[in-house]
Order: sequence, then structure tokens, then C-alpha cells
Amino acid sequence: MANDDHIALPKKGVDAWNAWRHENYNIYPDLSGANLRWAHLKWAHLDGANLSGANLEGANLQTSTVVETDLTDADLTGCRIYGISTWDLKLDRAKQQNLMITPENEPVITVDNIEIAQFRLPSSPQPKDSRRYRHYHLQSGADPRSLHG
Repeated sequence: MANDDHIALPKKGVDAWNAWRHENYNIYPDLSGANLRWAHLKWAHLDGANLSGANLEGANLQTSTVVETDLTDADLTGCRIYGISTWDLKLDRAKQQNLMITPENEPVITVDNIEIAQFRLPSSPQPKDSRRYRHYHLQSGADPRSLHG
């Protein structure tokens, strides 16, 4: 089951979550079964987190990083995933419907599979070197927008 301390962190806001992740980069957060419905997780560092069985319905995951994240049995219905950075996800039995792949200020385009969403729109930022991006992103706490170009 989820770690109550870990579940409390996203509720304090993305800045608090990312600061904690920066200070505790060697800890893989356990948010399994957490209710994160409609959570604002834009720019959140969710790398390596256990979100199995979590309810993320309607959550804003725009431009967040979910590398090596466990989303087994998670509900991702209606999540905004524009610009999300994903690699090596565990998606067994995850509910993926109406995933929004457009920014908040544009007409909505949806897909029903996060792997399809990786074929991003041309205006979507892409890191030059994903390994450098992930390492720098986690170790320095840098704003990932500064690494695109």
C-alpha cells in the first residue's frame, strides 16, 4: 500500500513535490492506490514512482516526467499528457481513455493509449539527449524547459 508521507506531498503542490524529489532522488515514491483525481501535476518529477492502482482521472500531467514509472492498474482517464516524458512505463491493465495530447489553450485532441501519445505534435518540445535530460532533471532540479532546443 502507498506511503502516507508520499501521498501527502503532491497535495502540497508541484514545487513542494519536486523539491522533495530533488532532495530524495534515491527514493522511489510509493503512491500505489492513491487518489490523485484531478491533481495538478504539471512539470512533476514522477520518475520511478509506484502509481499502480492509483486514480489519476482528469489529472494534469502536462510536461511531467514519468520514466520507469509503474502505472499498472492505474486509471488515467481524461489526463492531460501533452509534452509528457515517458520511457519504460509499466501499463498492464491501466485504463487509458481520452488522454489529451494538446496544450490547455488549444482544441482538444485525445488518444486512448499513452504510447501513441509519444508521437508528439511538431510544436511539442523534445529533449536533445534523453539520458542527459533525465539525469540533469533529477540531479539538479533544473527547469526542464531550459534543456530543450
